Amino acid sequence: MSFEEYSKKFDEIYKQRIEPFIKPLETIRAQKYGEYKRTLYPALILPGLLILFFPAPIDTMLQKLIIMFFVGVTVHSIVYTRYFGKFAPDIKKKLLPAILKSFGDFYIANEPIISSSEIKSYQIFPAAKRTNVDDIITGFYKEMAVSIQETRLTHTEGSGKTSHTVVDFAGLIIKVKFPKNFSGLTVVSPDKSGSRWGSELQKVNLEDPEFEKIYDVYSTDQIEARYLLTTAFMERLRTLSDNLNLNGNTLAIGRAGRTYCVFDQGYVLLFVGANHDFFEVFKANKCMLDKEIYRYPFLEMIMIFNLIKTLKIDQKIGL
Repeated sequence: MSFEEYSKKFDEIYKQRIEPFIKPLETIRAQKYGEYKRTLYPALILPGLLILFFPAPIDTMLQKLIIMFFVGVTVHSIVYTRYFGKFAPDIKKKLLPAILKSFGDFYIANEPIISSSEIKSYQIFPAAKRTNVDDIITGFYKEMAVSIQETRLTHTEGSGKTSHTVVDFAGLIIKVKFPKNFSGLTVVSPDKSGSRWGSELQKVNLEDPEFEKIYDVYSTDQIEARYLLTTAFMERLRTLSDNLNLNGNTLAIGRAGRTYCVFDQGYVLLFVGANHDFFEVFKANKCMLDKEIYRYPFLEMIMIFNLIKTLKIDQKIGL
């Protein structure tokens, strides 16, 4: 199905499944947003004035501004949670499935598609200690099992006042049944990614020097790795970033755009880094009748299918 056909289908989905549902909810959102603003502004101003003018052992104006910033962030989080903490997730649970249905048998799942221990075994994010999972979507594309998971991997550096969170990966993990049979583990990682490899994974030297400038390949089976990474597949993987866009807006920016590829027990997993919050269908300050809010998750699914098509994972050919 072409992009134009998908767009037409989205318009039909919006009219039939989304608009009738959101019309009464928009009144509730507008009311909640008004109450939210009336609560937030005084809640921000009062502590700000106290910090700014109340005599306290704070040496500089910069320190006061830093304190005001963190107090403001905390207050905003508390007030937002009060008015939208339950409302926003409930909206997403009801609206996102309506969008996913336009692509066939896709639904929101509860269980992660990959465990933290499995990610750790791939050794591509060795420093990561915490795994935060947001949306989990699973279904079938061209009779092929596809699972999608929005994931954030982090660890903490420093201690005390210098303690801070470092993001090792943020983006999508896309898991697809691979059309070739294999049983080992092969990891394709961007060069200089900070990965460290154990004794089970050995470096694989390939015949494409341009590919090896970008990626390191490690595997439990050298022969199987070369069987999976054909010259054509390596070329498609190198050009994968050209498909990381939504309606002309590139999702992958700088380091966030690193793409890792893992072949594991009959599946291929793409770790697509992106500076983007996926599958969002609600914004507190936006009218719920704005159709463009729901178009983005629709386009995001098209982008994912484009990645699969680019790598030709959906075709039972020599790859």
